[in-house]
Amino acid sequence: TAPITTARISSEKTKIAFGDAAGNVGLLDIASNTTDWIVQPAESRVNALALDADYVLVGSDDSRMRILRRSDGETVRQIFSHTKPIVSVGFLTTNSFFIVSEDRTVSFWRKSDFEILDRYEFLNTPVLAEVIKGQLYLVMENPASTYIYNTDGLLLRWLEHPPTIGVITSLLIDPSNKYVITGRGPKTFESELFMGGTVSSTESFCSYQFWEAGQGIFRGSLAHSFPITDAVATPDAGKIYTQDAKRTMLWKFDADPTIVAGERLMETGYFIKPSFAGMDATGDVGILATRVGVSIYMYDTVNDLLWKTLHNPGGEGPFAISPNGRRMA
Repeated sequence: TAPITTARISSEKTKIAFGDAAGNVGLLDIASNTTDWIVQPAESRVNALALDADYVLVGSDDSRMRILRRSDGETVRQIFSHTKPIVSVGFLTTNSFFIVSEDRTVSFWRKSDFEILDRYEFLNTPVLAEVIKGQLYLVMENPASTYIYNTDGLLLRWLEHPPTIGVITSLLIDPSNKYVITGRGPKTFESELFMGGTVSSTESFCSYQFWEAGQGIFRGSLAHSFPITDAVATPDAGKIYTQDAKRTMLWKFDADPTIVAGERLMETGYFIKPSFAGMDATGDVGILATRVGVSIYMYDTVNDLLWKTLHNPGGEGPFAISPNGRRMA
């Protein structure tokens, strides 16, 4: 009855382990679409799962990691080595597994006898860990970064992921092994007020970003990363121009309704202060106007080029372009 909080598919793609906010864990057989078992090893939220042929690892909000037998869900061992919620668990090799906690530690364990092998401490808080292509990718916050270890626990490289906003919630690597892909979502902060009470604020940054796996160089991101603030459609509804604080994009619709192509037109960049602040267009959307600071940029959508720039000595403020493109206010 509680919301599902995490799920993990087995390596052979036959089973799915799932956990919920009430501490329940289940194992689903994909072929029959039935559950092999459902148990409640904990009374707190399940944050992380991992499974191999023998066991299901369960990491929970109560700072404990439980080891369940895969065949029937029985708890065979509880590990009490961490002091804050467990955020990630996984199998590093066929005979070792790891536990990642918000207490800024990662512990490594031997599977055969559940004895600890090593323990690492960090200055930053880990938020995610994944074993990809035989290497452990450990993601931190403040700053957003990734530590990459081999199966012996040796640090191979460290990648930083600016800007330092939001929180990384997923991690992938492309089939060519050239790019690490980070999926980032919004993060909410709570601050204490001087006169008592708290106030919350949210960093609205959602993005899939591509980084060179070897050197950590930023190579781009998908679509919009910040909330969309404006949009303009052509009269025939064949194209839509969308804008957020950092990027203006063109979307083209195919005859096949399931296909949409996106193209970047203008960008101010993640790592600099200037941002887009408004967008308007002529009646036929032949000219697209947008403001950055005191400058208004006019984009010729027919010829696909930046046409003119108007600098307003009066300062920043709203603007509009006439339908025929001859006047601007």
